[in-house]
Amino acid sequence: AVVSTQSGHYGRGAETEMQDLRGTTPLVASFRNGHVEVVEWLLTIVKHLPSDAECQKCLMGPCPQNLDLLPHRTRCLEKIIKAKRAKELDAARNAQRLCAEIAAEE
Repeated sequence: AVVSTQSGHYGRGAETEMQDLRGTTPLVASFRNGHVEVVEWLLTIVKHLPSDAECQKCLMGPCPQNLDLLPHRTRCLEKIIKAKRAKELDAARNAQRLCAEIAAEE
């Protein structure tokens, strides 16, 4: 239900990279609140991922209303790390292609 609400907002033009006054993006807020499905969905559309330091801050931050969010936050972190690795691999492949094109032009 949360993902369908979020995707509905996105479909109506909601900005997924926008930061609030504290510099928090929807991805970071979802991570902090342990919303695994929302994090998964956001990872399919956002361009910017949180830094390792920001991830650790979210993982170990205080939990509202005495909820045990650590298991959910851990799953969110795993998803973010996987997305970071995928982006790194894409960047490396693109760099190799660019180098090959430059070498072919010489």
